Amino acid sequence: MEIRITKTVSMKIGQFLVSFESNYGAAEGLWSGKAPELNEKADVEIDLGDELVWSVNVFSCLEKNPILEKMDKDFRVVAKIESIEVDGCCVLRLGDSILMTEIENLPSLEKGTFIELKPHAIKLFSSNL
Repeated sequence: MEIRITKTVSMKIGQFLVSFESNYGAAEGLWSGKAPELNEKADVEIDLGDELVWSVNVFSCLEKNPILEKMDKDFRVVAKIESIEVDGCCVLRLGDSILMTEIENLPSLEKGTFIELKPHAIKLFSSNL
């Protein structure tokens, strides 16, 4: 996913809290490695970083547009199901990006169903080559 860095705060050596904007909203995430520059555009992979459990922090959703935003102390992610494995591994589509995550107690849902996830943290990994 392409993001634009709007703020960087050093947390400890090699780890930063990065505020960013994307086509799907504004949020922040933990970034490891070299600090990104302000206003830099970066291609990243997103890890939702939490234990995700149906009816606890994952829900069905009427929204049909991808969303990635910070809300108080949590995040709100609205994504479309691409596939679900029997072990709860789930491939989600967030606009033109793919997220892979595991969701416990996930009911049988059809491909193309939108769900809302509310993780407490997001980790960002640069995929720039």
